[in-house]
Amino acid sequence: MIKSIFASICILFSVSVFAQEGSDFPMQKLPQENWQIQGSKWETAGNVVLNPLNTKKSVITPGNGILVAKASSGVLSSGLATQDIKLKFRFVLGAGADTRFNLGNGIAVLLENTGKTSGVTGSISIDNGKIITPLADAGKSVGLWQTLELVYSPAKTASESTVIEKLVLNGLTIHENVFISNQKASSVNDKFTFDNQQGFFAVKDFEYLQFGNNKPVSLSELSYTLQETNGFDRSFEAKATPPVSGKTPVLSYDVPNDYNRYIINFKGKLKVDEAGKYAFTMDYQGAGYLKIDGKQVTGSKEWTYREPMTGMIDLTAGEHDFEYQYQTIFWRPAMGLFVSSGKIRPYALHVSSSLPLPEMKGGVFAEPSGDKAQLIRSFVFFKDKKRTKVISVGTPQQVHYTFDLDNAALLYAWRGEFANVTDMWLDRGEPQVIKPIGLKTELSGRVPFYANGGSPLDSVDVYREFINTSYSLNDQGLPKFNYKWKNSTFSLEYTPSGSDLNVSVNASDYNGFSILLDQGQEIVKIENGLYQVDDHYIKTDPKLKPEIISAGKSKQLVTGLNKQLNYSIIW
Repeated sequence: MIKSIFASICILFSVSVFAQEGSDFPMQKLPQENWQIQGSKWETAGNVVLNPLNTKKSVITPGNGILVAKASSGVLSSGLATQDIKLKFRFVLGAGADTRFNLGNGIAVLLENTGKTSGVTGSISIDNGKIITPLADAGKSVGLWQTLELVYSPAKTASESTVIEKLVLNGLTIHENVFISNQKASSVNDKFTFDNQQGFFAVKDFEYLQFGNNKPVSLSELSYTLQETNGFDRSFEAKATPPVSGKTPVLSYDVPNDYNRYIINFKGKLKVDEAGKYAFTMDYQGAGYLKIDGKQVTGSKEWTYREPMTGMIDLTAGEHDFEYQYQTIFWRPAMGLFVSSGKIRPYALHVSSSLPLPEMKGGVFAEPSGDKAQLIRSFVFFKDKKRTKVISVGTPQQVHYTFDLDNAALLYAWRGEFANVTDMWLDRGEPQVIKPIGLKTELSGRVPFYANGGSPLDSVDVYREFINTSYSLNDQGLPKFNYKWKNSTFSLEYTPSGSDLNVSVNASDYNGFSILLDQGQEIVKIENGLYQVDDHYIKTDPKLKPEIISAGKSKQLVTGLNKQLNYSIIW
């Protein structure tokens, strides 16, 4: 049993390597014809636009690709047997919905917003009556499409534990390394199923990766060349000491030598039993690279301390030339190499002694204390670019946002915990960025004000035209941002309201201006005063009647500016 748990921990660690790098394999789609309906009829649809205020006003377009249940609709079986697997699908819940996603072995993930069982979507239910609540409430508002990802390993025998290795809801990890014992072993009759017990539920884009236990890639004919380097010269140039060469049965830095600093170069053959796309992850402290058939797959000349790097390559069956170079620097030696594909879990090509478990990094986190908001000036990454004049506001109500001071642009809004500021304070404080922790939605990031007859702007001259004159704080510590542009003054305030963020805009001379409420890939009018913009809603006064306009590949929600304008962001 101890051996089994240790093996699971090693697998989990190697899986996390790929999660950190964001590398993954194309998942297989489960065709609609593979779903089997038991009991009442489920419906198919081409599109679903759910009205969160009145489900009866929802729009369900005929077609395929989406499976829909209204009220108690029986069990929808995937036809996919429970096994070591990664799953991903999208779903939407109506008000009062209660759906079980059954994993087999008497285990289910609860997709609900009734509050009847746990009140939190993503709770794990076990047939002994136990409920495991998630680490965070990552569920979106009624009517918004949500994404669930699961890495799951069912017990093969009654003495083993079923492991929910990771459960990610809307980008947030809500369960990790959950071991469930005293359950029956998995059976070929156990299927992944949806059991909608009440309310409206729809599911689409069901994808999976099945993990086998085979190891189709191996190393052979390994030899090495060891060159001593200067220990205190930043360039780590080679010493005059003659290189040492030899053969080794395994991939490991632990070859006979008395050097403090060195470069070791391994060459050999990489045997591939089955052609396909493979991912190779180097994990080391120092510098290094991996080449296959003379082509660099991953690695870097830059020093790195246990920051795994992954590269993918298509390989034919047979033997390939293999080269792995590793260079030690100040830190003690540690080097390893993992391989994975879309059919197998990552496994090590090195010996375990060559790559000890990494030291745990500390984290620095910010959370408002007391009854006032917390303000943090920092950098932030937005649409793959670093914005440098940014303020993030965390509130005791756990509704937070990040604001671009130059362009008066709202970048992110999120709820839950406030901010990870590790990159601002750890070591030398690079790259000096703040990271939202909770359930986040992305806003337009564009200048909200523009002259009538024009169009919304990406940026403006912030030194001579669009001037950030000041910001002031109210009794709750929440800021009001003040601007001057074209002989008019503007102010913006963002205030938590329940789990929403209210926006208040004031203008001294508003007749010649319009405002960009939001921008997204898709904007749908749900009803007067309610608009869905990608993964969130914009709620306005029903009398406002903003316009949806095209802007290249995206759409914009715009309206004329009043002396005072209020709207809400809901996600």
